[in-house]
Amino acid sequence: MSSSVRFGILGGLLTIIWGLVVHFAQLYTQQWPIFIDIFLIVLTTVLSCVYYKKNEGQGFLTFTQGMKSGLQTIFIFVLITLIWTVVYSKLINPDLVNMIKNNAVTKMEAQNAPDDQINMTVQMIEKYYLLVSGVFITLLYLFLGLIVSLITSAIIKKEKPMDMNIGTN
Repeated sequence: MSSSVRFGILGGLLTIIWGLVVHFAQLYTQQWPIFIDIFLIVLTTVLSCVYYKKNEGQGFLTFTQGMKSGLQTIFIFVLITLIWTVVYSKLINPDLVNMIKNNAVTKMEAQNAPDDQINMTVQMIEKYYLLVSGVFITLLYLFLGLIVSLITSAIIKKEKPMDMNIGTN
């Protein structure tokens, strides 16, 4: 199993564990837990590139190899996270959408938002929560994974000297 797959799975599993912590601590209406998810993205992507360089690349890593490793890691990470999001919101915490709705209504009422705006927001949450959260997760995680892969690959790249490439194909 490649380092990309290994670290993508690791990141996905850590996200599931973190998701369970958030669930049992009832932090799902808070904004700050996403920063732990971002940290996990950075951590697993960097570790994947470093591991690739040290083990699969025998101490060498081209920029392209680093990008490939990082992006493969994040694709697997995103796939596991999306599956987890569906399982969590449909099976583990089916009241999640209602809690998010109630939280939004409370905040909007505190800001004296008009009733029609509150009703429209509630309808949007009911219809599109899973789709919007899936798109948000995918775009955010892929973007962060791309940025982290770019930076990590640029920093740790180490090309094989030309004389080491002779006789190897």
